[in-house]
Amino acid sequence: MVFHHAVIKNPLLGEEELMGKSSYDPEELYLSKEKIQEYYQYIQESFSAFEKEIFHYMIQGYSYREIGMILSKNSKSIDNAFQRIKKKVKYGFRNII
Repeated sequence: MVFHHAVIKNPLLGEEELMGKSSYDPEELYLSKEKIQEYYQYIQESFSAFEKEIFHYMIQGYSYREIGMILSKNSKSIDNAFQRIKKKVKYGFRNII
């Protein structure tokens, strides 16, 4: 639930960025919204619970050190998880969007 709240509050890509602000074709809008939903579903399914927590704190602006303190983990664990998150985000973006 934390992840869903974070995505709604701070989406990775807003609909405007993906669709283009001047795009008013209903079919394009529908397909773009569908792709956004598919991408979020991919992220929801591919992130571990730990990665979701880290992602939540990262988009809130916390540093590796701060996240480590909150989760009682060292900075290296946070960095490793963040590197996995970046790979998953890139993979999903290339294959879905």
